[in-house]
Amino acid sequence: MFNVRPAVGEPITHRYSFAERAHSLATAVVAPTIGVFKTCESEFGAGAVIGKVQAFFHASFFYLWFVLLCMSGMDDQWAYLGWTFFLFHVIQVTALRAATRETHGIYGNLLEDFFVCLVLYPAAVSQLHFQSMEKKQNNDVYKKPVDSA
Repeated sequence: MFNVRPAVGEPITHRYSFAERAHSLATAVVAPTIGVFKTCESEFGAGAVIGKVQAFFHASFFYLWFVLLCMSGMDDQWAYLGWTFFLFHVIQVTALRAATRETHGIYGNLLEDFFVCLVLYPAAVSQLHFQSMEKKQNNDVYKKPVDSA
């Protein structure tokens, strides 16, 4: 899962130590917004507003999920709303994972991404963060095509 692959044609080496991987995973458990923001910076550009917007919404979804689950001790109805925000969090990470797959030329599909984000979101966010630091295979995915007419 954590063997981040380089671009096609480059040798496969372990780029990150066990300590770096463990730190990234621990960060993704308690603050996955950090990994989401860093991935957005890599995918959409460091100064892109979309990275900040994605991070804001991700933080809102994730921490509302946690707060509402804590509040479900007072009333069970809060849990339903909390799990709804968790699904928003999962959908957002799934979309980011799919975009990263496309720009890095990684095999997979949306259903796999959704399932991984649903059951193992910390591992998915950690993996996204490491993959976003790798060289992109498809650098021009988000550029608008130029008309030759």
